[in-house]
Amino acid sequence: MPDDFIVDIKNLSYEYLEEQQSENKTKESLALDDINLSIKEGEMIAVLGANGSGKSTLARHLNALLLP
Repeated sequence: MPDDFIVDIKNLSYEYLEEQQSENKTKESLALDDINLSIKEGEMIAVLGANGSGKSTLARHLNALLLP
């Protein structure tokens, strides 16, 4: 019987693009790099990490505010 996941993320990567006006360039900041996450119904998880580690970016993907 296959596992029933309410969340199943595979190979999620996301980069923020930042315009640098002084140099007229675009800088890429990798926020998520090849993330895999599976959560079954009833499981409780915590996402921990330092500032800038991608926690909020992951949350924004989970509620579709950002798209991969």
